[in-house]
Amino acid sequence: MIRTFTSFLALVLVFSLTTSQALAAKDGFSKGPSTAALQKEYEDGKIRILIAAGHEPGYGGAVYQGVYEREINVEVAKELERLLEANPNYEVIVTRSDSAWNKSLQKHFNKNGKKVERFISAQKKKMAKLLKKDSVGEAGESHGVAAPSDVALRLYGINKWANENDIDLVVNLHVNDAPDHGPNEPSKFRGHAIYVPDSIYGNSKTSKVLANEIIDRLDALATTSTHPSEAGGVVPHREFIAVGAYGTLNIPSVLIEYGYITEPRFADVQHRNTLTRDLAYQTYLGIQDFFNDPVTNPRKVTKLPMEWPKPEPLPVATTTPTVVVTPPVATTTPVVVPVSPVIATTTPVATTPPPSTVQVCPAFSKVLGLMDDAAPASEDVKHLQRLLAKDKTIYPEGSVTGFFGPATERAVKRFQEKHGIVSSGTAETTGYGAVGPRTAKKLLELCGS
Repeated sequence: MIRTFTSFLALVLVFSLTTSQALAAKDGFSKGPSTAALQKEYEDGKIRILIAAGHEPGYGGAVYQGVYEREINVEVAKELERLLEANPNYEVIVTRSDSAWNKSLQKHFNKNGKKVERFISAQKKKMAKLLKKDSVGEAGESHGVAAPSDVALRLYGINKWANENDIDLVVNLHVNDAPDHGPNEPSKFRGHAIYVPDSIYGNSKTSKVLANEIIDRLDALATTSTHPSEAGGVVPHREFIAVGAYGTLNIPSVLIEYGYITEPRFADVQHRNTLTRDLAYQTYLGIQDFFNDPVTNPRKVTKLPMEWPKPEPLPVATTTPTVVVTPPVATTTPVVVPVSPVIATTTPVATTPPPSTVQVCPAFSKVLGLMDDAAPASEDVKHLQRLLAKDKTIYPEGSVTGFFGPATERAVKRFQEKHGIVSSGTAETTGYGAVGPRTAKKLLELCGS
């Protein structure tokens, strides 16, 4: 009886120690898994990766000119999932789609709201004790936006779920923004950065190793962030929930900001498919580098523009149109005759040949762009439409109405692209689709040739 009771006590002691160790492993202030340990796990079995597509289904994230960060995050997540799942060493879980949370996470949110609240409260008390003991330094600067309370609860809930479901790595996907610009003006900042846990957390060291591998690969697509708080590219942070604020995540975690949403590579829809595929691919290569299993023959990726072209300056007003007169006798040198501005461009002067041989090249006195259909017909726009209509591939409609509508705007864009003037942006940001000085100059060159 005594031996039986002693054995029972021993079992209770072993169980208690095992349980306490397991619980400690869920605390983000304790030491997390090392790089070497994860590499060994990769060799021996399967790594469970949680891809967190930033923000919520249908809610949150940066927006610029109809481009939504949360949608880009999902597109990159899907492609990254496809790449990782081709490797049998990985098991991949994605937090959400465009319209819904992962079913396991949604069930977790529904059932464990109170448990998550208690978990957050306990971790915040631990952090308060450390701060009181001066065990940690000051938190670094941040230009991030605080999450609403219900959103924050779900972010902490994801951390708790990851701790309890044998997740080995968390990769958070985002596109950045800054409050330095208006709705139609780009930010002055550009480039990528990766946030990692602050050094007070147990998952910091391994997270930094992973972040450095990924950012080395992202450098093939763009430069590191020009924002002062993101200098160096890999940025330790104490308060981002996704990387384990208050020690809520013991697992290595990185938060990738792929660039600023106002960069043309994000804002211009023509780049969308290329960009999301390449961002996912370079992230995948970085993860492979972390596990010492690099891709031997990586495919080529495209370095897309990070800055908008400078907008065309306002034109200098001119009062003298130029008439190019074609002599009756064949010649390769046209005769250029300056004409007083009071002479109508459609009325030949006495010294000119018959009207059929006169070609009028207008000097546009202002920027021409999309206007209200109710505006009066413009002679400048008519001249523009006649010039564009010479090339059916540029202006197949060929209408000479004097109204600068969508068809004329499309023709101007095709003309600008064909002649290497500008190929992206908007009329307001780069002059794309509007007739400014450079576009007018090229039109006049072709008119007189």
